[in-house]
Amino acid sequence: MEDTNRLEQNLHLLARSRPQLAEEILGAPDLPEGMLFWTDSGYPNLRISIPGGKTKTLYLGEVPDFESQLKDTPSQKGEDTATVMLGFGLGFLANMFARRMDPNHPFIILEFDLRILKAAFRHTDLSPLLNHPKIYWIRNNEELEETFDKLQNDVVVRVHAAFRSVYMESQPALYQSLRQKIQNLIYHVTGSAKFVELRGLLTTANSIRNLPHRITNQGAGRLFGQFKGIPAVLIGGGPSLEHNLFHLRGYEDRVLIICSDSALRLTLAMGITPHFVTCIDPLELNLKKFEGVPVPPHVSLVCPPVVNCDILNQFPGPIFFHLRSRQDVLWSSPAIGDEGYLKPVTTVALLSLHLALSMGCDPIVLMGQDLAFSEDKTHAAGQDTWSYKSLPEETIVAVRDVWGREVKTVTQFLGFAQVFELEASTNRRRFINASESGISLKGYQPMRLKDALNSFCIRPEKRIQEPWWLEPARALDRSNALASMIESLERHNRTLKRLMQLCSKIKPSKVGSRFSISPKAVQSLDHICQNLPGWAPSLFLLAGTSATLLRWTIRTPPAEMARLFRRDMDAAFTFSEVARNKGPELLRALDEALQRLRLLAAAETGWEGESREHLHKLAHMMWKQKLPAVAQSLFQQVTTSEAHEDTISSRLEILLQMNQQVLVLREDWLEKNRSTSRKAAQILERAHLQQEAWNRYVRIVREKYVPREADPRQILSQGALFYFRAGNVKHADALLSAYVSRYGETGAALCLKGEFLLGSAKWDQALPTLRRAAELEPNNPKALKLLGRACLETGSMDKAESCLLKAIEADPDDVQTHETLAELYFRSQRVKDALATLERALERFPSSFFLREKLDMVRGVRSPDLEPTSS
Repeated sequence: MEDTNRLEQNLHLLARSRPQLAEEILGAPDLPEGMLFWTDSGYPNLRISIPGGKTKTLYLGEVPDFESQLKDTPSQKGEDTATVMLGFGLGFLANMFARRMDPNHPFIILEFDLRILKAAFRHTDLSPLLNHPKIYWIRNNEELEETFDKLQNDVVVRVHAAFRSVYMESQPALYQSLRQKIQNLIYHVTGSAKFVELRGLLTTANSIRNLPHRITNQGAGRLFGQFKGIPAVLIGGGPSLEHNLFHLRGYEDRVLIICSDSALRLTLAMGITPHFVTCIDPLELNLKKFEGVPVPPHVSLVCPPVVNCDILNQFPGPIFFHLRSRQDVLWSSPAIGDEGYLKPVTTVALLSLHLALSMGCDPIVLMGQDLAFSEDKTHAAGQDTWSYKSLPEETIVAVRDVWGREVKTVTQFLGFAQVFELEASTNRRRFINASESGISLKGYQPMRLKDALNSFCIRPEKRIQEPWWLEPARALDRSNALASMIESLERHNRTLKRLMQLCSKIKPSKVGSRFSISPKAVQSLDHICQNLPGWAPSLFLLAGTSATLLRWTIRTPPAEMARLFRRDMDAAFTFSEVARNKGPELLRALDEALQRLRLLAAAETGWEGESREHLHKLAHMMWKQKLPAVAQSLFQQVTTSEAHEDTISSRLEILLQMNQQVLVLREDWLEKNRSTSRKAAQILERAHLQQEAWNRYVRIVREKYVPREADPRQILSQGALFYFRAGNVKHADALLSAYVSRYGETGAALCLKGEFLLGSAKWDQALPTLRRAAELEPNNPKALKLLGRACLETGSMDKAESCLLKAIEADPDDVQTHETLAELYFRSQRVKDALATLERALERFPSSFFLREKLDMVRGVRSPDLEPTSS
């Protein structure tokens, strides 16, 4: 009776947050007899079956010693920590954890066996656990990922994990994979919070400075779902690129190419133009990846709003922004368009993967994704790289690569690999690892790049050939959005200045062994607390620079935060320190963004019908305010009506700044201006030197990394022959179909198909194929030889003889044709003709062992048409 009441009481508490789970537990069957037992001391315990026909008890001893298990307990953690428990058991340990937790401490419990949950709810008072405000019950992989997404948004810095060893032993495959997945999710959750602490100021300032670019470009949400069923190749920066990147050339109309910023230089130098480039790094150092690289204007950039501002200033093509945090959403506007949401990532390769998944691409082919020290380096040519020998030994891990060989890597790369594997396990797409080097990825079929391209990228895709995404989504009326955004920035500017003035007075002063606060500081703090609800948007902007402040802002309403500052001086000091240290940089970013937005607003209202002088002046102002794309458009309007030396020189200067090839404008300039100005001549000379430097780099790359025998036709036919000889006829046929689709119904392709059919003893199917090959190329010796073989096997001896004689006439040096003709005569009992054919062939090929062997065999056969010969 007592157990029944306890079950009802626990389920009633659970039903407040998870009513469906409460119903499932109530309807679950009881544990098998003998699995639940009671110790002599009156404690319930479980017998868990482990492989080998053995059992282990969940708790050791008569009285479970939980204290010995709490080596890193939640009681020692603050509100910036979460706890994950894999295996609930009977709930004793979970109760103890819950009693020691902060109310804001998330507690995640994974237990997949409803019978165990029912036993725990029946025999244990779980009210301490069930009354905890932040408890998550996980029943499947989807719930696990959603919960960790919430932790990431809650800015959790540390995660305490409790894994029950008995569960690990009972189902090692299931629980080891779960443990690996949890550890991977923990890595990304905590990494996100640490990134806010280390780079929060930089990313927030970049987001503000990039607002003019966001309002003049497009949202990545426009791309989502628009490439369903289109194959995508994701180019990483690994060393394997040096060996297989050249295969991708010429496939730009058959596959969507998404290139990481680190691989852009080498990719363009190889003569491959990607459709999209991905970038995530907010550091100025990332600008080096784009310096001196002539990016074509039809290449698009996909990035979050936090990337380095100079990259956006110089990028010549369209830019697609995506959202990944609350700070990004703060500035969203209908005029910007659908920016879409992509998961926060710590490496650009994962951004490329999430982008391809959101676009609907299938299959997804990885290349350059070594994630290891292939050839003792981390990246391919043209990028900063390092050797594992320069790193501490404890960070190096030895694993097996895609070919089973040992390769060195680091734990950080293994974390990235786990995310790749996680996405493959949760998305129903085809995933191919065509890196040809580096570590193996679960869920990704290893394949050579040339074979993957010839298998999946067979025909041109209309959605790629017509790049609709290069055109604006619609004619947006940005004037109202600009006015609203300017007003918002001005309000933030005033609020932050006032906050900094007040916080400058809130400093602790030490008196003896205690800290005190001055009366002026008390007044300032009181003023902040009174106005905090009205200052909430600006407070959220400031919170993006500090993980602690961001966590308070997310979890605590402004009124509650004001009460927190009044009762907890340490919290007030932390807030004032953030405002004093981070505020000045935010104010500078706001001022810069305001200047550029006001300029854009002026251009929106006075764009049409203005004089050439006004447009010229406005264009120079745009250029000065780091809006070169807008300036270039204005300069072009000026030159269409009237050529002007200063205007054209400015256009050339901007193109040079954006790494574009400006020499194409030289003819236009000389046609309109008979005497080239000194300034224009200097710009063109700089452009010439820049172009020469790029051409030298391209020559070096192609001479070093592109084999001379890299003929696409030869690659296709060799690949098809390789798979055919290996017994994989299905894959060989796919490559052959790709050959025919790409190069048409040529004699060579039909010969290849006919050879496959002959090798599979499909004589009747081979005959029409080889006839067609001989019709297309009547003098092709291979087609005639194979057709002769097909006719021979189907009994058409006269036709076979005719084809083989023509084949010998076309190519007398093919020994197989002579052998086949001799075989035809021998089968037709024309031994004399067979002997003569072999003797003639042996005169041409005197070292052929097989011809001598066949000649000896024929000589030993008695036939009516063969007279005895002297020995």
